[in-house]
Amino acid sequence: MFCIECGTKLEANQKFCKNCGSPIKISKETKTPSKTSNVRTAVNNSPKSSSKKNYFFYSLGFGLFIILITAPVWGLPYAIGYALPYVLILLAASLIPNKNLRKVVLALLSFIFLLIVIFS
Repeated sequence: MFCIECGTKLEANQKFCKNCGSPIKISKETKTPSKTSNVRTAVNNSPKSSSKKNYFFYSLGFGLFIILITAPVWGLPYAIGYALPYVLILLAASLIPNKNLRKVVLALLSFIFLLIVIFS
């Protein structure tokens, strides 16, 4: 039998682990080692940076789309200046920590900005 906390080999009558001091729970029904594994599995708690990267590229793509729509009409310098605030606002909205709220805000802002570009 082995300690669940540190993996040290235990003797049959031990109540505490010699290495880490954690209490040993032995069931009274069976004192034979169980067939189940007491191995801890690592949990990946790292945040997903790929979704943040996707929103970053979405914001840049939206800005490029606005530039492509407005440049033939108003000229490239004006189109870049026109698209820049929209890109910055979408980049700021992509930092919202709540994923569902972030999706809703980005969709609404994109729709509003597209309407502004079309009707201006």
